Amino acid sequence: RVKDLIITAGGENIAPTSIEDKLKSVLPAVSNLLVVGDRQKFLGCLVTLHCSPDPADLDRFTTKLVPPSVGISETVSTSIEAAHSTEWLQYIQDGIDKYNNTLATSRAQRIQAFVIIPNDFSVGDGDLTPTQKLKRAKVTEKYKDVIGSTIYGRTSMRKNQSTPLDLHPMPHS
Repeated sequence: RVKDLIITAGGENIAPTSIEDKLKSVLPAVSNLLVVGDRQKFLGCLVTLHCSPDPADLDRFTTKLVPPSVGISETVSTSIEAAHSTEWLQYIQDGIDKYNNTLATSRAQRIQAFVIIPNDFSVGDGDLTPTQKLKRAKVTEKYKDVIGSTIYGRTSMRKNQSTPLDLHPMPHS
């Protein structure tokens, strides 16, 4: 959809849904992704994991991991723990590296940073439509502080660097 296009700082038109679908194909333990990068020098993404439904509101999720997100790390049982887990960060980085090296059709389509967010996108939180389509503008607005500070902050972009903001940088290729 035209309204979903990302236009990078370099003027490249990027279709994020295609990238998200390709990333999900190489990262089966990931539930949802939101590729961001409008007017930015590079693309990043928000990552959500498969979590159990909230028993009090089945249109929302808890942070407790469920299959296929269980098993990446034997010591991790929540999405919050996963955001700080070396095994999870490596799993996602390996998948993004595979996408960047074999599935990205241009340098502009490569993902260079990511962050795991605690809650999966849901209808109840207004992130998804009733037919499970991502409300890109709403989610981008909801997580604008995370996107601005964590993905596009002034923090150095070194591989495997950890910061208090949970920046998960990707190597520049």
